Amino acid sequence: MDTKNYFNDIKSVQDILRKDSLQEYYRDTILGFTILKRLIGLLSDTQPAVDKAFAAMKKAGVIDKDKLLSESGHGYYNVCKMTFDDLLSDDQKYFSNTKKMIEGFSDNVTFIFGEKGLDLVKTAKALNDKGALYGVLNKFKSLDLGAMDNAEMGKLFGQLICMVYGTVENGQNWTPSDFVELLTKLLLAEGCDKLKSGFNYVSLLDNCVGSGQLTSHFEKTVTAMNPLNNVVVYGQDNSDLSIAICKAEQLMIGQKAENFVVADTLKEDPFPNDDFDYANDTVVCGLTDELNIFYVLNLFKKENKNIF
Repeated sequence: MDTKNYFNDIKSVQDILRKDSLQEYYRDTILGFTILKRLIGLLSDTQPAVDKAFAAMKKAGVIDKDKLLSESGHGYYNVCKMTFDDLLSDDQKYFSNTKKMIEGFSDNVTFIFGEKGLDLVKTAKALNDKGALYGVLNKFKSLDLGAMDNAEMGKLFGQLICMVYGTVENGQNWTPSDFVELLTKLLLAEGCDKLKSGFNYVSLLDNCVGSGQLTSHFEKTVTAMNPLNNVVVYGQDNSDLSIAICKAEQLMIGQKAENFVVADTLKEDPFPNDDFDYANDTVVCGLTDELNIFYVLNLFKKENKNIF
C-alpha cells in the first residue's frame, strides 16, 4: 500500500482549517483524527464481541475492564457502539457523536485524547463551532487506516509527525529525521553483529523520548536487520503531550503503550527493575552541574551497555 496518497489526503485537511481560521488546531486535528480513525478501524473485527460483553456487564452492574480488553484482542477497547461512518449519520450530532466515540475508549486511550494530551474533544468542539467538523470527518471517512499493516502505519504516522512538528524550533518537541537516523547508526555502530542472525530480544530506552521518532526508527532498523529480532522500546519524558503521542503510535502499530511514561528524566527512574540493551540519553543543558553529574552517574550505574 502506498502511504503517499494517504499522507496527501490527510495533509489536505489543513486547507479546511486555513479556510475557517483554525490553524491553531492544526497539530491536534491532523494527529488526533488520524489516531482516532486508525484505532477505531483496528477494532472492527472484535467490536461485536466487546459490545455484547459490555451490554451484559451493564446489566449485571459490574464492568470488568480486563474482560473487555480480552474480548477486544488489542491493548485497548471502545464501548461507544459506533463506527467512524456513524459520526456523519446525523448532521445535528457531528460533535456529540465524536465526543461519545472519544470518551468510549479505555483509560489508556482517553489519556491520549484528554486535556493533557491532544485534547481532541476541545478540538472537535472548535471545529464544529466553525462548521469545519463535517469536512474533517468526511476527509478521514474515506481513509481505511485500519487496513494498513503496522509498518505502513508507522511510516505514515512518522511522516505526519515530521509535517506537524517540522516548523518548531529543533529540540523543542521534534528532532530532524536525518539526525534521528544518525543517532540510530551511532547506537548500532559497535557490538551488534549478533542482531544479524537468529532470534534476539532487543530493548531500547529513550529517556528524552519527545515525539518518539528515535524509538520508532530504531525499531524499524533493527527489525530490517533481521526479521527474527523482537524489538521492545521504552520511553519517558516530562511532557504529557509527548508521551500521549508516543502511546498512540505504539497502539497503532500493535506495541505496548504502557512502556511510555511521564517522568522527569533528571529526577525519576520509572523502570528501576529493568535493564536495557541500548539507551539514548540527552542530558539537559542549562541546569546546575550537580544535577547533570548526578544524572550521568546514575545512568552509567544502571545501564552499562550501548549508551549515546
